[in-house]
Amino acid sequence: MTIPSEAECLQLLELYDTPTHVVRHCQAVAATAVQIAEALNQHGANLDVELLKSAALLHDIVRPLKDHGPAGAAIVRRHGYDRPADLIYCHMYYESDPDAASLSEQDLLCLADRMVLEDRYVGYKIRMQAVLERFQDNPAAVQKITARMEETRRLIARIEGRIGRPIDELMRARGDE
Repeated sequence: MTIPSEAECLQLLELYDTPTHVVRHCQAVAATAVQIAEALNQHGANLDVELLKSAALLHDIVRPLKDHGPAGAAIVRRHGYDRPADLIYCHMYYESDPDAASLSEQDLLCLADRMVLEDRYVGYKIRMQAVLERFQDNPAAVQKITARMEETRRLIARIEGRIGRPIDELMRARGDE
């Protein structure tokens, strides 16, 4: 019982009174992450799609809290779901290694979260522009975000090279954007 089903994830979101708009965001992040993972798996990756989906569905279970990653992970772990909890724990501050030998479910959870604005896929550029605007009066935050943006651009290029097409095109084929 280390990975909850979609129905169990939705029950947990309801149990912890996750706002409806946050649930929709989580569902959009999950759909995006799964689409990218499935495309990568078709090109030789070995990603656990069910783990990724459950972590994405639960990643913002307590988003109104300041440090909602660790708090959400603790909740999910209390329910016996250690593997998704591990991904949820650092989703807000995760630094991917765009040069790593393989891609991980953590990479894709964080990437998908950085491509979804509330409940719809908008792509990385639009989503990160919204983040930068929100923190424009905080130079330290802007510096951290900008550094993370370069790392994420490299990760996207690596994924797109592996699947042979832009992620935005992959999402359009699914009906997003």
